[in-house]
Amino acid sequence: MSTTARPIVLVLGAGAGIGANVASCFADAGYAVALAARSLPTSKQNPSRLEIHADLSQPSVIPAIFSTVEKELGEPPSVVIYNAASRTLAQADDPLGSMPLEDYHRDMTVGLHNAVAAAQEAVRGFKTLPKSRATTYIYSGNKLNVMSDPKTWPFGIARTGMAHFIWDCSVAYQEKGYRFYFTDERLSDGSPSRELMDPVERAAVYLRLCRAESQLQWHYTYVKGRGYVDFRGVDDPWAVKGS
Repeated sequence: MSTTARPIVLVLGAGAGIGANVASCFADAGYAVALAARSLPTSKQNPSRLEIHADLSQPSVIPAIFSTVEKELGEPPSVVIYNAASRTLAQADDPLGSMPLEDYHRDMTVGLHNAVAAAQEAVRGFKTLPKSRATTYIYSGNKLNVMSDPKTWPFGIARTGMAHFIWDCSVAYQEKGYRFYFTDERLSDGSPSRELMDPVERAAVYLRLCRAESQLQWHYTYVKGRGYVDFRGVDDPWAVKGS
């Protein structure tokens, strides 16, 4: 099943929304597609895609996923998209008293720890790929790194931690040409898109980021139909109230 003539995209947390649309978008653009998630359709329904059943709440699952991709498709992925998330809701007026630590640890494993592990595996693979391969790691984020929402505080910690991590990686690997992005769809006034988030638009944005000639703004805030919009002037975390 080797596909070394084509670049490979690996989507971790490949659900019916962003994951499915990213898979279709990148396949149409000539990528070999690998999907990893706890629940996926059978490979007989999607014979052109490598589907890996994996529980991303388990701490040690990431290396095996990357090993499977390389074994089955012939080389490491040049694009890694981390789309997995776990969001446990707490009481807004008592976020600590209403959040069991086991739920917190699960959310951190899915949203932060395994995302870092995936980035580490991605870079290991990037180092072995031909220079002609455009190498990119994308994290599906939201506005929680610059706003407060006590109901989802573990989710916010994961997003904030990954935003800083992506920033560091974009600086550290700039000379090597590895790109890193924390993506965040907004409404035109800078508020979070929430249920209005468009997975088709997000997939198209991800493809454009991978096709860019160089690293763009690592904190990639964008508005549907407009592309990147710089919201740093309004994203004062000390001034923005939670939802």
